[in-house]
Amino acid sequence: MAQEYDKKYLEKVAKKVLKGKASEEEALFLNEYYDAFDRQPDITDNLPAGQRQLLGEEIKASLLMRLQGQTVKVVPLYQRGFFKIAVAAAVLMFILVGAYIVITKPGQQQVAHNQLKKDILPGGNKAILTLANGSRIILNNAGNGVIATQGNVNVKKVTGGQLTYTNIGPATGIIVSYNTMTTPRGGQFKLILPDGTQVWLNSASSITYPVAFLGNERNVTITGEAYFEVAKDKAKPFHVKSGEQNIEVLGTHFNINAYADEKAIKTTLLEGSIAVSRAGSAEAKRISPGQQSVIRPFEHTIAIQQADVEEAVAWKNGSFYFNGADLQSIMRQVARWYDVEVVYEGKIPDGHYKGKPSRNLTAAQMLKVLEYSGVKFKIEDKKIILIP
Repeated sequence: MAQEYDKKYLEKVAKKVLKGKASEEEALFLNEYYDAFDRQPDITDNLPAGQRQLLGEEIKASLLMRLQGQTVKVVPLYQRGFFKIAVAAAVLMFILVGAYIVITKPGQQQVAHNQLKKDILPGGNKAILTLANGSRIILNNAGNGVIATQGNVNVKKVTGGQLTYTNIGPATGIIVSYNTMTTPRGGQFKLILPDGTQVWLNSASSITYPVAFLGNERNVTITGEAYFEVAKDKAKPFHVKSGEQNIEVLGTHFNINAYADEKAIKTTLLEGSIAVSRAGSAEAKRISPGQQSVIRPFEHTIAIQQADVEEAVAWKNGSFYFNGADLQSIMRQVARWYDVEVVYEGKIPDGHYKGKPSRNLTAAQMLKVLEYSGVKFKIEDKKIILIP
């Protein structure tokens, strides 16, 4: 049946489905056509693995943003099956119109989408380590292996953007030495503290910590955003200070978002239990897994609310996660990860957006996703300009 219809008709129907204007008959036709098409060899089978993976990430991100965003209109008559049919429409549009698909020809490869000449690569494993004596080590330039020895502790860089602290002898003396790891905009890094606690540091963030945890407490300070998996030690509670917030924990998994340009400090608990308090206050609130504490400037109370855990830790798992986020919130994340300045020309567009683009996309690919929700942009050097 599907072969009786030409390319122009398929494009027309796919566009109508994506705009929510197709009739039930047209939507069902497209679904049937897609089922037949889906049994054919994939047009990307001949692509190199790296290109095929990147293409898949880009298409997936675009589909999620396009299908989950509020700009999508659903025709009530076939509302229940809309998602599957819309996926069919979007995939066919990619292939028929050639918007993103990479087509291989004998002796030639051609990118059919409108790739911007100026683009910005995504962030990566970048950080600076400041030792107790003030010396600085650029971790992304350092080779793997032991990069410093401080007292009885070896500091070692390992594969995959990780830094570990390992005790090589008994602790001596009473002087506590502190190190600071700082990630730039466009950077991230993982840290394993001497007690085995694992810390993932997001871009434009820092953590200050002792080289060895002496005494009966473990205290660290962060700025920006960090995800913790704290090693259990009932004899030594773990404390995290971030701006106006203090956290006490024995052993648990949680994420702290404490960027200075965000409206609040948000701490999301995945596992265990933590007590959250304001700096200078003895009053603390405990939160349970799946909850989030919120501390806003000029408010004396600590709000407790249900959390979208996947959204809170998406960055650590290699994705953006927009679950009803406004454009300014999205672009703050983009600015930090791609190390760019964001400029708005004219009125900032209203609306809220949903999607899960990969953090491996280039800036242009990432912003192409937003274009499906009506946002237009251009890139000039290290500047992203949003235009009406």
